[in-house]
Amino acid sequence: MPDVRFAQSGDVSVAYAVNGDGPVDIVYVQGAISHLEVWWDLPPFRAWCERIGEFARLIRFDKRGMGMSDRVPGATTLETRMDDIRAVMDAAGSEEAVLIGQSEGGPLSMLFAAAYPERTQALVLAGAEVRERRDEEWPWGEGSEEEFEAYIAGVDERWGKPRPMGAFVPSIGDASWFSEWFGRLQRNSATPGAWKAFARMAFGIDVRHVAPHIKVPTLIYHTVGDRVCSVENGRYLARNIPGSQYVESPGADHFVWAEEADPFIAE
Repeated sequence: MPDVRFAQSGDVSVAYAVNGDGPVDIVYVQGAISHLEVWWDLPPFRAWCERIGEFARLIRFDKRGMGMSDRVPGATTLETRMDDIRAVMDAAGSEEAVLIGQSEGGPLSMLFAAAYPERTQALVLAGAEVRERRDEEWPWGEGSEEEFEAYIAGVDERWGKPRPMGAFVPSIGDASWFSEWFGRLQRNSATPGAWKAFARMAFGIDVRHVAPHIKVPTLIYHTVGDRVCSVENGRYLARNIPGSQYVESPGADHFVWAEEADPFIAE
C-alpha cells in the first residue's frame, strides 16, 4: 500500500502519497473521484504510477472532501482547492514540480500554473476539460443544465453500486471487475451528499479566461474518441495556451493510464 501522509492546508488535512525517487517531481491532479489506496488497488493505474516513478517522484493526493482527506461542509472553490496543491508540495518537500492535470483536475492544474508559475516546472493536460456545462456558448461540455439535474436526482440511488464504465475506458469496456472496483471507489471516496456538492461546484467550472495566462511549458494530450470530455476541449486549449504542444491520439480512452499509457508516457 502507498505510504499515505497528510499535509495541512489551513484547517484541512489533505492526504498525499509519493512513489518513485527520480530527479523530477510530478504532481498528479486526477479527476473528480479519488481515494489514494483504492486507486492503488487498480492494476493498470498502479503500473502506470510505478512506471512514472522510474524517472520521477510522483506525488498524488486526495482533494479536500474526497478519499482520505478531511471532509468539508458544502462546496469549495477552485481557488481554495488550488492552494491544497501548494500545501501538498510543501509537505512533500517539493519546490517546483510538473503538474499532470487529468479530466476535472485539468482546470485545477491550469489555475495553479497561472498563479504559481515559479513553482510549476511544466504543465501536462490529459483529457482535460475547459467547461462542463454545455450550451450554445460552449457546445463541447459534458452535459446541459437539464441533463445535469437529472443526473443529480439519481445520485442517492446509484452511488456506490457497480455501473458500466465503457464510456470512460473503452479499452477495458464494461468488464464486471472494473465496474465493481468503481463502485468501491465511489463508496470510499465520498458520501452521496458530498459528491453532489462537489459535482455542482465542478459543473460551474469555466477556465477559458485562465488559458491565455499560462506561461509555463505545456503539453496537451487528448484522445480524439474521448466520450467523456470532447476532444474540442483539448483543441481549444491548444489554441489558447501560448506556446503549448498539442498531441491528439487516435484512441478513445478518457484516462491515460490504460491503453494510452505507452504513448502518453512517451510524450
